[in-house]
Amino acid sequence: MSLARQIAPHLPLLRRYARALTGAQDSGDAFVAASLEAIIARPDEFPADVDPRVGLYQVFHRIWSSANVEVVDTREESSVGAQKAQQRLRALPPINRQALLLTTLESFTVPEAARVLGRSAADVNVLLEQALDDLDRQTKARILIKIGRASCRERV
Repeated sequence: MSLARQIAPHLPLLRRYARALTGAQDSGDAFVAASLEAIIARPDEFPADVDPRVGLYQVFHRIWSSANVEVVDTREESSVGAQKAQQRLRALPPINRQALLLTTLESFTVPEAARVLGRSAADVNVLLEQALDDLDRQTKARILIKIGRASCRERV
């Protein structure tokens, strides 16, 4: 089977991941396109020793990491919840965000995510713990409820 047929089923998933990672559809698609161009230009450099999906994401990450660009989506068409999620993701260090999205959104195993990121599985586990801790800190809120004396007596 040709390389194109092997990676074609994974392109919609890569586009979804790229958008979540970059925060914008246009920039996510640009990185996917650049990844495909790199594969077409040098098909012999495509990782042949791994599942094609893992190899595709490896190529994508080489392109994305080399650009070192953070994109902010300024369109107002996304929901408030989606905007809040993107803000929280952007607050994570990029490598932590990558590990989190690869394992949660894309359902890669930790060893697969490690392969994509060029890290050890132990490193990816640490990155995931840090990402989850950061998200927990972002979503925790202190709430103080003050109940007057009359209210307290009525409930007793």
